[in-house]
Amino acid sequence: MDISTSSPASLHLLSSSDLRTISSKFVDVSSVAQNSSKNGPSDSSSSSNNSNDSSSSSAPKQKELQQLQAYQQAILELKSRDQHVKDHEQAHLSASGGYATSGASYTYQIGPDGRRYAVGGEVGIDTSPVQGDPAATIQKARIIQRAALAPSDPSSQDLRVHAQAVQMEIQASQQLKQENDNNGDNSSKVNISENGDEASKESESQSVDASRLNFEIRLKMNS
Repeated sequence: MDISTSSPASLHLLSSSDLRTISSKFVDVSSVAQNSSKNGPSDSSSSSNNSNDSSSSSAPKQKELQQLQAYQQAILELKSRDQHVKDHEQAHLSASGGYATSGASYTYQIGPDGRRYAVGGEVGIDTSPVQGDPAATIQKARIIQRAALAPSDPSSQDLRVHAQAVQMEIQASQQLKQENDNNGDNSSKVNISENGDEASKESESQSVDASRLNFEIRLKMNS
């Protein structure tokens, strides 16, 4: 299974064509102000006309300003998301303990400035048990658990990998306990067998001693 970030955040962005439209609509406000000061107020009617022209031109300028602000906000959000995703995946890699099956891979989105920004990513990690070695499997499972929870904000996929590693540790612990219990039974059998051999040797020794004693008694009686 893979350790991955949460699904990419949905951002409302302006397209590159919108950006070109915004740029083409900019107005040189300073030149407009200079022309207005040179002409000066000729009469009341011209002053009224200038006021109407000013009010009618303010609406497009305000819209252009809003579009520019939206563009800048989109860039800031993409930059923040890119850094967050890369930090997240690097945390997985740093804690993987060599069990990562690949480096970080990213999903990119093109921003309105034409640049690529990472909006999602994942790191592959080996979650298989160590065959024939439950103790090593326990150690591996604990490393995977730490790797899954290494980022400050583990995703739902990260939590699933963590749960799988916990289950792997439990199974390996049960297997290790069973092996230790079996080894304990075998050790008891060996001890019993060894004690039996010693008892047999002692019995044989006592039998030899008794025979020798009987032989000596018979010799004395005959003499």
